[in-house]
Amino acid sequence: MHNMVHHKSRHKVQVLLVLLLILTLIIQGCARSVDDEGNERIATIYWSKYIPIEIDNSSGGLDNYKPGSEILRKGPGKEKETIISEPLEILGYTDIAISDHEEKMYWTTYEGRIINGERKDEGNARIWSSDMNGMNRELVVDYFPVQSFDSLELELNYERELLYWSTGAAFFRVPLNGGNIEHILQGVPISDFETTKDGNEVFWFNSDKMSIQRTNLNDGTTTPVITGIECLPDLELDALHQKVYWGDRHGIRRADFDGSNIEAVVKDQSYTDCKADQLELDERTKMLYLVNFDKIMSYSIQEKDEEMLLDDGLILSLEILH
Repeated sequence: MHNMVHHKSRHKVQVLLVLLLILTLIIQGCARSVDDEGNERIATIYWSKYIPIEIDNSSGGLDNYKPGSEILRKGPGKEKETIISEPLEILGYTDIAISDHEEKMYWTTYEGRIINGERKDEGNARIWSSDMNGMNRELVVDYFPVQSFDSLELELNYERELLYWSTGAAFFRVPLNGGNIEHILQGVPISDFETTKDGNEVFWFNSDKMSIQRTNLNDGTTTPVITGIECLPDLELDALHQKVYWGDRHGIRRADFDGSNIEAVVKDQSYTDCKADQLELDERTKMLYLVNFDKIMSYSIQEKDEEMLLDDGLILSLEILH
Protein backbone atom coordinates (compact mmCIF):
# COMPACT_ATOMS: atom_id res chain seq x y z
CA MET A 1 0.00 0.00 0.00
CA HIS A 2 2.79 2.35 0.91
CA ASN A 3 4.57 1.64 -2.39
CA MET A 4 1.37 2.39 -4.33
CA VAL A 5 0.95 5.78 -2.63
CA HIS A 6 4.60 6.59 -3.25
CA HIS A 7 4.25 5.62 -6.93
CA LYS A 8 1.18 7.86 -7.36
CA SER A 9 2.94 10.78 -5.71
CA ARG A 10 5.97 10.39 -7.96
CA HIS A 11 3.69 10.23 -11.00
CA LYS A 12 1.98 13.49 -9.97
CA VAL A 13 5.35 15.17 -9.58
CA GLN A 14 6.38 14.02 -13.06
CA VAL A 15 3.13 15.33 -14.55
CA LEU A 16 3.61 18.68 -12.82
CA LEU A 17 7.18 18.92 -14.12
CA VAL A 18 6.01 18.23 -17.68
CA LEU A 19 3.26 20.85 -17.37
CA LEU A 20 5.77 23.35 -15.99
CA LEU A 21 8.11 22.67 -18.91
CA ILE A 22 5.28 23.17 -21.44
CA LEU A 23 4.24 26.41 -19.71
CA THR A 24 7.84 27.67 -19.81
CA LEU A 25 8.10 26.96 -23.53
CA ILE A 26 4.81 28.76 -24.17
CA ILE A 27 5.97 31.80 -22.20
CA GLN A 28 9.30 31.85 -24.05
CA GLY A 29 7.51 31.58 -27.37
CA CYS A 30 5.19 34.47 -26.48
CA ALA A 31 8.14 36.57 -25.31
CA ARG A 32 9.88 35.94 -28.60
CA SER A 33 6.80 36.71 -30.74
CA VAL A 34 5.94 40.06 -29.10
CA ASP A 35 7.91 43.00 -27.74
CA ASP A 36 7.69 44.61 -24.29
CA GLU A 37 4.55 46.52 -25.29
CA GLY A 38 2.77 43.51 -26.75
CA ASN A 39 3.47 44.32 -30.41
CA GLU A 40 4.01 41.45 -32.83
CA ARG A 41 7.74 40.86 -32.97
CA ILE A 42 7.64 39.91 -36.65
CA ALA A 43 5.79 42.39 -38.87
CA THR A 44 3.69 41.64 -41.93
CA ILE A 45 6.09 41.80 -44.86
CA TYR A 46 5.39 42.63 -48.50
CA TRP A 47 7.84 41.94 -51.29
CA SER A 48 8.09 41.75 -55.06
CA LYS A 49 10.01 39.01 -56.82
CA TYR A 50 11.31 38.60 -60.35
CA ILE A 51 10.04 35.68 -62.43
CA PRO A 52 11.79 34.96 -65.76
CA ILE A 53 9.30 33.25 -68.07
CA GLU A 54 10.99 31.27 -70.83
CA ILE A 55 9.67 31.64 -74.37
CA ASP A 56 10.51 29.97 -77.65
CA ASN A 57 13.00 32.31 -79.28
CA SER A 58 15.81 31.12 -81.52
CA SER A 59 17.91 34.25 -80.97
CA GLY A 60 18.90 33.13 -77.47
CA GLY A 61 20.59 35.43 -74.94
CA LEU A 62 18.48 37.99 -73.12
CA ASP A 63 15.67 37.72 -75.65
CA ASN A 64 14.68 34.12 -74.83
CA TYR A 65 12.47 35.09 -71.89
CA LYS A 66 9.96 37.73 -70.94
CA PRO A 67 10.22 39.02 -67.40
CA GLY A 68 7.27 38.86 -65.07
CA SER A 69 6.91 39.45 -61.37
CA GLU A 70 4.68 39.02 -58.35
CA ILE A 71 3.85 41.04 -55.26
CA LEU A 72 3.44 38.86 -52.19
CA ARG A 73 2.87 39.21 -48.45
CA LYS A 74 3.27 37.12 -45.31
CA GLY A 75 1.87 37.87 -41.87
CA PRO A 76 3.11 36.44 -38.55
CA GLY A 77 2.29 32.74 -38.38
CA LYS A 78 0.67 32.76 -41.82
CA GLU A 79 1.56 31.29 -45.19
CA LYS A 80 2.78 33.60 -47.92
CA GLU A 81 0.17 34.72 -50.43
CA THR A 82 0.37 36.29 -53.87
CA ILE A 83 -1.44 39.63 -54.12
CA ILE A 84 -0.62 40.58 -57.71
CA SER A 85 0.77 38.34 -60.43
CA GLU A 86 1.10 39.43 -64.03
CA PRO A 87 3.61 37.97 -66.50
CA LEU A 88 4.17 41.25 -68.30
CA GLU A 89 6.61 41.93 -71.10
CA ILE A 90 8.31 44.38 -68.75
CA LEU A 91 10.68 43.89 -65.86
CA GLY A 92 7.70 44.15 -63.54
CA TYR A 93 7.22 45.50 -60.04
CA THR A 94 10.38 47.18 -58.85
CA ASP A 95 9.43 48.95 -55.63
CA ILE A 96 6.55 48.97 -53.15
CA ALA A 97 5.24 51.55 -50.65
CA ILE A 98 2.43 50.89 -48.18
CA SER A 99 0.08 53.29 -46.41
CA ASP A 100 -1.49 51.57 -43.40
CA HIS A 101 -3.40 54.81 -42.74
CA GLU A 102 -5.16 54.67 -46.11
CA GLU A 103 -4.98 50.87 -46.41
CA LYS A 104 -3.46 51.39 -49.84
CA MET A 105 -0.44 49.96 -51.60
CA TYR A 106 1.65 51.77 -54.22
CA TRP A 107 4.12 50.16 -56.59
CA THR A 108 6.18 50.87 -59.68
CA THR A 109 6.38 48.98 -62.97
CA TYR A 110 9.31 49.28 -65.32
CA GLU A 111 9.48 48.74 -69.07
CA GLY A 112 12.96 48.41 -70.56
CA ARG A 113 13.80 49.54 -74.05
CA ILE A 114 15.02 47.38 -76.91
CA ILE A 115 17.08 49.28 -79.48
CA ASN A 116 18.29 47.44 -82.61
CA GLY A 117 17.49 44.15 -80.93
CA GLU A 118 19.53 44.96 -77.80
CA ARG A 119 17.94 45.33 -74.40
CA LYS A 120 18.88 48.61 -72.67
CA ASP A 121 18.94 49.41 -68.97
CA GLU A 122 17.17 52.72 -69.34
CA GLY A 123 13.42 52.65 -69.88
CA ASN A 124 10.06 53.98 -68.75
CA ALA A 125 8.14 53.45 -65.55
CA ARG A 126 4.68 53.94 -64.08
CA ILE A 127 3.34 54.23 -60.52
CA TRP A 128 0.16 52.36 -59.55
CA SER A 129 -2.02 52.06 -56.46
CA SER A 130 -4.47 49.44 -55.17
CA ASP A 131 -6.02 48.27 -51.93
CA MET A 132 -4.01 45.97 -49.68
CA ASN A 133 -5.31 42.90 -51.52
CA GLY A 134 -4.23 44.17 -54.95
CA MET A 135 -7.76 45.10 -56.01
CA ASN A 136 -9.09 48.44 -57.33
CA ARG A 137 -5.91 49.15 -59.27
CA GLU A 138 -5.38 52.73 -60.42
CA LEU A 139 -2.68 54.52 -62.41
CA VAL A 140 -1.12 57.30 -60.29
CA VAL A 141 1.76 58.54 -62.46
CA ASP A 142 2.01 57.68 -66.16
CA TYR A 143 5.16 56.98 -68.16
CA PHE A 144 8.34 58.71 -67.01
CA PRO A 145 11.96 57.89 -67.97
CA VAL A 146 14.37 56.11 -65.62
CA GLN A 147 18.04 55.20 -66.01
CA SER A 148 17.65 51.57 -64.91
CA PHE A 149 15.17 49.42 -63.02
CA ASP A 150 17.35 49.20 -59.91
CA SER A 151 17.55 53.01 -59.64
CA LEU A 152 13.76 53.34 -59.39
CA GLU A 153 12.81 53.99 -55.76
CA LEU A 154 9.42 54.81 -54.21
CA GLU A 155 8.44 56.15 -50.78
CA LEU A 156 5.37 57.40 -48.95
CA ASN A 157 5.44 60.18 -46.39
CA TYR A 158 2.31 59.56 -44.32
CA GLU A 159 2.53 62.73 -42.24
CA ARG A 160 2.86 65.03 -45.27
CA GLU A 161 0.62 62.91 -47.53
CA LEU A 162 3.24 62.93 -50.27
CA LEU A 163 4.52 60.29 -52.65
CA TYR A 164 8.25 60.48 -53.55
CA TRP A 165 10.23 58.65 -56.21
CA SER A 166 13.67 58.74 -57.80
CA THR A 167 14.80 57.75 -61.30
CA GLY A 168 18.58 57.48 -60.90
CA ALA A 169 19.15 61.07 -61.99
CA ALA A 170 16.26 63.04 -60.45
CA PHE A 171 13.92 63.17 -57.48
CA PHE A 172 10.17 63.93 -57.55
CA ARG A 173 7.11 64.19 -55.31
CA VAL A 174 3.35 64.47 -55.77
CA PRO A 175 0.44 64.84 -53.28
CA LEU A 176 -1.42 61.60 -52.59
CA ASN A 177 -4.75 63.26 -53.23
CA GLY A 178 -3.62 64.39 -56.69
CA GLY A 179 -1.92 67.52 -57.91
CA ASN A 180 1.11 68.64 -59.85
CA ILE A 181 4.32 66.62 -59.92
CA GLU A 182 7.17 68.56 -58.34
CA HIS A 183 10.73 68.10 -59.61
CA ILE A 184 12.87 68.48 -56.46
CA LEU A 185 16.42 67.43 -57.36
CA GLN A 186 17.86 67.26 -60.86
CA GLY A 187 21.07 65.87 -62.29
CA VAL A 188 21.97 63.90 -59.15
CA PRO A 189 23.17 60.25 -59.22
CA ILE A 190 20.68 59.01 -56.62
CA SER A 191 20.37 55.25 -56.06
CA ASP A 192 18.30 55.21 -52.86
CA PHE A 193 16.69 57.74 -50.53
CA GLU A 194 14.66 58.22 -47.34
CA THR A 195 12.78 61.38 -46.31
CA THR A 196 12.37 62.61 -42.75
CA LYS A 197 8.85 62.47 -41.33
CA ASP A 198 8.40 66.24 -41.49
CA GLY A 199 9.29 66.12 -45.18
CA ASN A 200 11.92 68.85 -44.83
CA GLU A 201 14.97 66.70 -45.56
CA VAL A 202 15.97 63.74 -47.69
CA PHE A 203 18.87 61.37 -47.07
CA TRP A 204 20.12 59.85 -50.32
CA PHE A 205 22.99 57.79 -51.65
CA ASN A 206 25.24 59.49 -54.19
CA SER A 207 26.43 56.66 -56.45
CA ASP A 208 29.16 58.84 -58.00
CA LYS A 209 30.72 59.90 -54.71
CA MET A 210 29.79 56.64 -52.92
CA SER A 211 28.45 58.62 -50.00
CA ILE A 212 25.23 59.32 -48.10
CA GLN A 213 24.10 62.90 -48.62
CA ARG A 214 21.58 65.02 -46.74
CA THR A 215 19.54 67.66 -48.59
CA ASN A 216 17.33 70.32 -47.07
CA LEU A 217 14.25 70.41 -49.32
CA ASN A 218 13.39 73.97 -48.25
CA ASP A 219 16.61 75.70 -49.29
CA GLY A 220 18.28 72.98 -51.41
CA THR A 221 21.52 72.80 -49.42
CA THR A 222 23.28 69.42 -49.48
CA THR A 223 25.86 68.14 -46.99
CA PRO A 224 27.73 64.81 -46.86
CA VAL A 225 26.83 62.50 -43.97
CA ILE A 226 28.79 59.27 -44.55
CA THR A 227 31.64 58.93 -47.08
CA GLY A 228 33.81 56.07 -48.34
CA ILE A 229 31.05 53.47 -48.70
CA GLU A 230 32.21 50.49 -50.79
CA CYS A 231 28.91 49.33 -52.30
CA LEU A 232 25.45 50.63 -53.25
CA PRO A 233 23.43 50.35 -50.03
CA ASP A 234 19.78 50.63 -49.11
CA LEU A 235 19.04 53.33 -46.53
CA GLU A 236 16.63 53.43 -43.60
CA LEU A 237 15.90 56.20 -41.06
CA ASP A 238 15.05 55.85 -37.37
CA ALA A 239 13.12 59.07 -36.76
CA LEU A 240 12.69 58.37 -33.05
CA HIS A 241 16.43 58.15 -32.33
CA GLN A 242 17.63 60.31 -35.26
CA LYS A 243 19.67 57.49 -36.80
CA VAL A 244 20.43 56.53 -40.39
CA TYR A 245 21.02 52.83 -41.21
CA TRP A 246 22.80 51.39 -44.24
CA GLY A 247 24.36 48.14 -45.40
CA ASP A 248 27.98 47.65 -46.41
CA ARG A 249 30.34 44.73 -47.01
CA HIS A 250 30.81 44.20 -43.29
CA GLY A 251 27.15 44.15 -42.23
CA ILE A 252 24.65 46.83 -41.22
CA ARG A 253 25.84 50.12 -39.76
CA ARG A 254 24.14 53.18 -38.31
CA ALA A 255 25.07 56.74 -37.36
CA ASP A 256 23.47 59.90 -36.07
CA PHE A 257 21.77 62.12 -38.65
CA ASP A 258 24.88 64.32 -38.74
CA GLY A 259 27.15 61.32 -39.48
CA SER A 260 28.67 61.02 -36.01
CA ASN A 261 28.73 57.96 -33.74
CA ILE A 262 29.09 55.32 -36.48
CA GLU A 263 28.56 51.82 -35.10
CA ALA A 264 28.09 48.29 -36.40
CA VAL A 265 24.61 46.88 -35.79
CA VAL A 266 24.92 43.59 -37.68
CA LYS A 267 28.46 42.30 -38.07
CA ASP A 268 29.11 39.98 -41.01
CA GLN A 269 32.41 39.59 -42.83
CA SER A 270 31.15 37.11 -45.44
CA TYR A 271 29.60 39.47 -47.98
CA THR A 272 31.41 40.67 -51.09
CA ASP A 273 28.56 43.09 -51.84
CA CYS A 274 26.24 45.03 -49.56
CA LYS A 275 24.80 43.08 -46.67
CA ALA A 276 21.30 44.37 -47.48
CA ASP A 277 19.92 44.81 -50.97
CA GLN A 278 16.77 46.06 -49.23
CA LEU A 279 16.51 47.30 -45.65
CA GLU A 280 13.46 48.04 -43.45
CA LEU A 281 13.26 49.08 -39.79
CA ASP A 282 10.35 48.55 -37.40
CA GLU A 283 10.90 51.22 -34.76
CA ARG A 284 8.27 49.72 -32.41
CA THR A 285 9.92 46.34 -32.03
CA LYS A 286 13.50 47.37 -32.88
CA MET A 287 13.59 44.80 -35.68
CA LEU A 288 15.50 45.11 -38.94
CA TYR A 289 14.33 43.34 -42.08
CA LEU A 290 16.82 42.83 -44.87
CA VAL A 291 17.09 41.20 -48.26
CA ASN A 292 20.20 39.59 -49.64
CA PHE A 293 19.47 38.55 -53.22
CA ASP A 294 16.90 35.76 -52.63
CA LYS A 295 16.50 35.71 -48.85
CA ILE A 296 14.45 37.83 -46.45
CA MET A 297 15.85 37.92 -42.92
CA SER A 298 14.92 39.59 -39.65
CA TYR A 299 17.37 40.88 -37.06
CA SER A 300 16.57 41.88 -33.50
CA ILE A 301 18.67 44.91 -32.57
CA GLN A 302 18.08 44.24 -28.86
CA GLU A 303 18.62 40.47 -28.82
CA LYS A 304 21.24 40.55 -31.60
CA ASP A 305 19.87 37.47 -33.34
CA GLU A 306 19.14 36.91 -37.02
CA GLU A 307 16.43 34.68 -38.45
CA MET A 308 15.76 33.74 -42.07
CA LEU A 309 12.09 34.28 -42.85
CA LEU A 310 11.93 33.37 -46.54
CA ASP A 311 13.99 32.03 -49.41
CA ASP A 312 11.94 33.10 -52.39
CA GLY A 313 13.92 33.71 -55.58
CA LEU A 314 15.23 37.03 -56.85
CA ILE A 315 13.61 39.64 -54.59
CA LEU A 316 13.28 43.15 -56.02
CA SER A 317 11.78 45.12 -53.13
CA LEU A 318 10.70 44.83 -49.50
CA GLU A 319 8.21 46.72 -47.35
CA ILE A 320 6.79 46.07 -43.89
CA LEU A 321 3.39 46.93 -42.48
CA HIS A 322 3.98 48.72 -39.18
